[in-house]
Amino acid sequence: MSKQCFTALLLSLLLMVHMVHVPFILADERDDEIKDLKVQVQGLLKRIEALEQGQARIKEAPAKQDEVKKTAPAEPAVVTSSLPLKGINLGGKLEIRYQDSEGEEGTFNLSNFEPNIVVDVNDAISMKGQLECTPASVIANEGWILYKEPPFIKGSLKAGRFRRKSFGLPQGDSDRVSLDYSLLGRAFSGERQLGFEYTRSFKKMGLLGPVNLSLGEFNGSDLGNREAGDNAKRQVLFVSDRAGDTSDTQRKEFSLRSTIEPIKGLLLGGSVSVGKLSSADISTLNTYLGTSYTDDEKQRFGADMTYKFNALPLELRGEYMHGKTSDLGIDTWYTMGILKPCNGKLGIYARYGRLNPDIGATSRSYSWDLQQVTMGGIWHFNKNNQLQIEYELNDEDTQGAAGDVDNDMLRIEWQTLF
Repeated sequence: MSKQCFTALLLSLLLMVHMVHVPFILADERDDEIKDLKVQVQGLLKRIEALEQGQARIKEAPAKQDEVKKTAPAEPAVVTSSLPLKGINLGGKLEIRYQDSEGEEGTFNLSNFEPNIVVDVNDAISMKGQLECTPASVIANEGWILYKEPPFIKGSLKAGRFRRKSFGLPQGDSDRVSLDYSLLGRAFSGERQLGFEYTRSFKKMGLLGPVNLSLGEFNGSDLGNREAGDNAKRQVLFVSDRAGDTSDTQRKEFSLRSTIEPIKGLLLGGSVSVGKLSSADISTLNTYLGTSYTDDEKQRFGADMTYKFNALPLELRGEYMHGKTSDLGIDTWYTMGILKPCNGKLGIYARYGRLNPDIGATSRSYSWDLQQVTMGGIWHFNKNNQLQIEYELNDEDTQGAAGDVDNDMLRIEWQTLF
């Protein structure tokens, strides 16, 4: 073979080897490039996912704030509406009752209708107005403004006419469970009062646990501003503040309440309320009772306990109150058990209580010692509708001032919030 032929053959072989080897080199380079692109794509996907999660959290924040507002403790019978105006909520409560007492014909009646409006001015300030409509009257039942966490003050301030938190257990059907708590109602009415109140909660204070504090100043009772009748006399006897927020003769009343929770589920409370009676109050008291009292003191002291079991749908409750109105004293207490099976949709309760006024018995029931047994049940159809049945057995000591008294009572009530 000539040198030229050999050279040509060698060049041909080298060319063939190069042609075969180049695709492998290109393939390796492409594999590396693909790997690099995949890493970049995965990084972009993670970045997109992080941005989407952040965007979702931003959108979810206002919804959670609304949810917190809805689940926060609210005044009774407040149900938000779908009004187009933001921050204005309409609501109310409707109660239809059947009542049957011994010696009287059972009757149906519209026991209560309470339309209301709540205006959330902003996150800190709210206002409420409420009417109470009964077959006998229509009154401005509530009207208040609430300022949460005002500048330089920890806690909240409330002014107007409302159920005070600064004395006794919270008032209202949903709090005391029973339809009518006549025993305590006779002695220490929790009706709404006109005044000013400050409340504050402490998360934990050593062995005391969470602590709540409420104090207020209110218009006192006005015994001279009463309607005639036995019910008015009972109100006068126990200085129940049901009316008369505008009388010039009223004397201011100061109240203080504190609760502690030393162990989870156990709530202990104490209350005190002090005020003065006007000369017109004392005169009215003596007129009704046939006495000659001169002392102008009005004092109320209360203690209560509530325990909610963790493993059982059971709650135990007890409350004691002592009062002094001029020279008239009164003591009342009760103990109560509440069972809530069926995930809380059913409530079954039983209560025993006693009331002892420091006054000689007369032919009128408001002067008698009383033992009371109450049994009842509540079925919650949903958060806005419930049916409640209650039977009340009353054993009253007339001390010979009246014959045998049989005034047990059956109540059935439908309640709707709207």
